[in-house]
Amino acid sequence: MTAPVSSYDPEELISYEAGVKSALFGTRLQAELSVFYSDYQDYQALFVDSSGTGQGYTDNPGEAQ
Repeated sequence: MTAPVSSYDPEELISYEAGVKSALFGTRLQAELSVFYSDYQDYQALFVDSSGTGQGYTDNPGEAQ
């Protein structure tokens, strides 16, 4: 386990969402479609010591999508 980081960069998120709802055949058929996309910069993650002490720290492991 690496040494805990005392400071870390703020997490930034750009999130996109689009959706459509439709009722067809006199509302006998209803359809819903949603699409989500999230782009993280300086993603923050909590790392926990696996030795059983329960100690943890927050760090920026990288980017996530």
